[in-house]
Amino acid sequence: MNKKYRSNFPIQTLKAEKIHYEVQSRNNLRDFRDTEIKWFEGIARKAFDRKKKVYLVTLMYRQIPGALKFKLERMLGEAKWIEARLLHEVVRCPTSEIGKKKRPVIFGSPDCGKISGAPELNCYISVNDGWHFHLVIIIPRKSRLKTGLKKHFVLKEKAYLKPDKYLLRIHVKRVRTKPKRVARYAFKQGSRQDLRDYYLY
Repeated sequence: MNKKYRSNFPIQTLKAEKIHYEVQSRNNLRDFRDTEIKWFEGIARKAFDRKKKVYLVTLMYRQIPGALKFKLERMLGEAKWIEARLLHEVVRCPTSEIGKKKRPVIFGSPDCGKISGAPELNCYISVNDGWHFHLVIIIPRKSRLKTGLKKHFVLKEKAYLKPDKYLLRIHVKRVRTKPKRVARYAFKQGSRQDLRDYYLY
């Protein structure tokens, strides 16, 4: 999160996918994390209303050596790499005026510890000291993807899980309701100030 964003909070109007959430007063929300959840909850609710496909994605990594800061930087870097790779799978020309309107919405943050709702992933918890990355990916109704996102990652596994990267596994689950759950999934560690610089959105 850049300094300009932080300095203008909470009166700044936040924008994502043309959805505006304006914070009128600090008294409306308990803290910074609540505001983020409210903002992304609005994005998810709009996505459901527009019949877009919403996915909860967990990125699991091999053991990343070094201090926590280096670990988080590599995790975020590879999450951004997934974002860039997927962008061209969803949109033919993502930088064009038409393409910008068809781009997927992707946001998330790092997390540590047990993964609720996906017990099959808990065997990976001991790897990378328990650190993984949660993403919410919203795909437009019409896109270049020929399959759902889960099957896409399976079919293109070799393109995403490369030997020169730390990414070990991509777990995907589609959701059709509960926008608040979507927002909280993306920012489980939102109360930790030291993780704010490693958010993806």
